[in-house]
Amino acid sequence: MLLHGTDAPKPAATAGHALPGFVAYNLETVQGITAAAETAGRPVLIQAGSSPFSTLGARP
Repeated sequence: MLLHGTDAPKPAATAGHALPGFVAYNLETVQGITAAAETAGRPVLIQAGSSPFSTLGARP
């Protein structure tokens, strides 16, 4: 599920849970992060700039 803004941090803070953020430099890293988050049943923040993904043809 894709969330925006404070949709993930507020509930995590209320529940006393950490909300980990991971930097992704390529698609494989994003896939690994999301697979681990889904297995754990926990939200994560994926931090990615537009420059690594421009090589995939994505527009910022």
